[in-house]
Amino acid sequence: MLQLRNTNMSQVKKEIKTIKERIYSLLVLSLLLGMLFTSLNVATASNQDTTNLAVTITVGSLDTTAENTDFDWPAATAGQASNQQENMNNIQVTDYRGNSGGWSLTATANNLEAGTNILNTYARVKAGPGDVTNLNESDITGVTAGSADQSLGSESGNAVNMMTATADNGAGAFQLDNTVMNLSIEAGDAAGDYTAVLTLTVS
Repeated sequence: MLQLRNTNMSQVKKEIKTIKERIYSLLVLSLLLGMLFTSLNVATASNQDTTNLAVTITVGSLDTTAENTDFDWPAATAGQASNQQENMNNIQVTDYRGNSGGWSLTATANNLEAGTNILNTYARVKAGPGDVTNLNESDITGVTAGSADQSLGSESGNAVNMMTATADNGAGAFQLDNTVMNLSIEAGDAAGDYTAVLTLTVS
């Protein structure tokens, strides 16, 4: 009986030792797995931050220029009625306001004068805006020349519509060429060097 009891105690001790070893192994394995997953999380973690990007584009201008500052009709002869016709070129409009608001280019002129002699510009000069081209690859949609045979002069309400951009169009640069300027000379006109000022307005 005593020997049997000793044998049983020995087996129990072995089983306890085995259980302890298994528990220890599980603890070690759990610890290793925990370290592994922690390492993986650290390795795959991504920290983020943000930076605001900004730019300001200031409003540009709406301008018109006439490259040819002097314009001359062919000479006429006193006592002979005639029509003096010449083309006006290189009239430009630039719209860099950044709002595509559309615009209108108009022209007015005072009377042609040579001392005390006067030729009524409104009655004598007809303007026919010509060809519109776009510059710097500007979108020409909605940009057109005015109609032909418009009276040019200083009387109220007679500003000639030279070129127009409809709303939401006209951003960029555009040029007007081949505008026909027709001057009517009457036989009774006095001789002289007549001059006037042509004013271009874009708005």
